[in-house]
Parts: sequence; structure tokens; C-alpha cells
Amino acid sequence: MKRIFIYSLAIFALLSCNPNSGVIGFPPSPAGGSSPTPTPTPTPTPSTSITDIFVLPSATAVPGEFPESTAQLPLSNFSANNWVLNGGSLYVSYTTDIGPHQIYVGAEGIDGYYVITPEQGEGNEWHFVLVISSDMNFENLVIIIAIVTSDGQVGEATQAPVEVKAAGSGLLQISLSFDNEKDVDLHLLEPNGGHIFFGNRRSSNGGFLDIDSNAGCTIDGVNNENIYYQDGATIEAGTYKVYALMYSNCDTSIPTNCIVTVFYNGEILNIADQTNPAYKTFPVGATNEGSNYVDVEPILTFEITPEMAIEGSNTFEPVEPTASAIRKLSNK
Repeated sequence: MKRIFIYSLAIFALLSCNPNSGVIGFPPSPAGGSSPTPTPTPTPTPSTSITDIFVLPSATAVPGEFPESTAQLPLSNFSANNWVLNGGSLYVSYTTDIGPHQIYVGAEGIDGYYVITPEQGEGNEWHFVLVISSDMNFENLVIIIAIVTSDGQVGEATQAPVEVKAAGSGLLQISLSFDNEKDVDLHLLEPNGGHIFFGNRRSSNGGFLDIDSNAGCTIDGVNNENIYYQDGATIEAGTYKVYALMYSNCDTSIPTNCIVTVFYNGEILNIADQTNPAYKTFPVGATNEGSNYVDVEPILTFEITPEMAIEGSNTFEPVEPTASAIRKLSNK
């Protein structure tokens, strides 16, 4: 499977911040959030700016065309998921023998690109993360990256096509992405004790799990999950806890990296003392956790203030579990 790993654990200091909403990055969506079921358009257009499509933490956005290559700079083992969600994240990794360097990151047919210093992993592995706009509505993207040396030489561009799976966004959206084909589950605990996961896809407040991937190791390759609050939902003030649980480790020979991203009103939520997106790695040989979150630390905890809370106008009933969810629940 072709994957695209994009990682950067960095403070979002270079992104714009709205102190009234407690959110970072993209322009806010209209009140009530964006449509719960985005309608994809065929392809990007040159009039679209790269900052409308995705954000790279601690990167600098530059307008204009993607720079042309001036040198052959080796870049190999480029890895990323084949799928992204609007409002989700993409972890990108690659290897190169070149020492400390920067990279250009853009998208085919989109104006502008980012300049970022990637993080170094083990040996000659490098990685970074990009965060997809919650209201991005293309069917597909071609991500482009190129190495830039300290003396300004630009390597040949590496292209990686990704499919965009339309996810619900709403006023509050929580997404999970993971970098290989395993059954990693997204769980959300609401302030009132409501628990949203594959076995209870919709809470009484209107939070809804609309994407559940690789259930029971029946692989679909999406490697993303998503919870959003539907139109008319109640968004309570209080503490929300997000978990990423390894329900079934479909391949114990490889580690799995997870990213959770929280959007509020179309922007990345600014969470005190925590990084959003948040990251977690399941090591080689990680054991199955099922749905038991009690002894597991949340990957992310965030607060909705009284000023951000919404009293919904609708009443929400539980939805029937999917066939795969019923099988998983019967195996508890």
C-alpha cells in the first residue's frame, strides 16, 4: 500500500490565531459549521490557494508556482496513506542521505507551497504532518514535495496522489488517521458521559461516527475515522476525551502511527498544554486493546467553554450498529 507520512510535532506559532474562538489556522466556517456531507468537485483549480487546502504546522506559506528542480537530490521510500479526510491529517515520511534540509510541499494545480524543516526519525528517515481543511471538497489531490539544500538547490519533485473521502464536519469535528492497515478505533467521551465509538455511533447530543475503517481487519484501506456533530446537535461545555485504541493489530510486525485532529468552527482547535494534532505510536507487537479505554490514556483532551457551547434544537436517537460493529461487539 502506498502511504504518505507527514509528521511535524511543532507549536503552531506561525499560523494565524483567533483568540476569541480558541482556534488556529483556516478561516472560520459560517455559524453552524460546514455541510455534514461535502459534495466533491472534480479537481483543484489554479485559483485555489494552498492555504485553503491544507496547513503544515510551523511552516511558511509562499505564493506562486512550485519551484522547478535545479539538482538531482535523492529521496526514496516516500510513504503516505492513499486516503485523506476533509478535516483530517496526513503523515508523510521518506528517506534521504542528505543531512539537515528543508522541503517544499505543494499540490498539483494549486497556487503556492509551504517551506518546512522536517523532523528526523531513526537513521535517514524524515517526516512531517499536514492538516487538511475541514471544508476542502476535492475528490483527489496530488501532493508534491521536493528537497531544498542549505545552498538553495531544489531536488526533483516527488508526486503522491491521494483520494479524498468526504467526511462530516459540522461545528465540532474529531478525526483519526493511522499509517497502515489495522483496526484502530476512534472513541470520544462527552462531558455528560456519552461514549461515541463503533458500537454507539451517535450520541444523544448528536455526535456521530460517520467513518469506521478496517473493522475487524476486514481491510478497506481508508485508514481514517471521523466523528462530527450534526446540524441541530448540542455541543456541551466541559471536558472531551479522545482515544485511539488498537482494536485488532492486523500485522504485529510493524508499528502504527496515529494522528488525531480536532476542528471547531472550521479551524484547528487551540488546546492549552497539548499539541493539536496529537500523536500516538503503537510499537511492533502491540497487543489488541478491544474497546477497553478505562486503563488507556486519552490521546487528546480538550475543553469546550461555555462561550463555545451550543444548545441543540434536535433530539437524536441511537443508530443501528453496522454488521461489522455487531461482529466486533460479539467478540468482546
